[in-house]
Amino acid sequence: MLVSTPVMIAAPPQWPIVLVGAAGGLLGSLIDSLLGATMQYSGITSEGKIVERPGENVKHISGAHILDNHAVNLISSLLTAIFLPRVALLIM
Repeated sequence: MLVSTPVMIAAPPQWPIVLVGAAGGLLGSLIDSLLGATMQYSGITSEGKIVERPGENVKHISGAHILDNHAVNLISSLLTAIFLPRVALLIM
């Protein structure tokens, strides 16, 4: 279906939606990375396998043993949902 020129002229611009979506993806990714690096345990076993829990023959790489991957994902999603409307107001 083709859209007529007057409809296209009257339609609101769509670029802010793309900008807000990109900002949301970037914000969520940054929050997830920051939480994962600081609050999610990462270790390496003697066989070279990366693990999320401390144990025997596990060398600590980064993070504290506070959250697991599911909790990091949940918290980063919630924080993104809370902050993204404020970012959208700044962009639009």
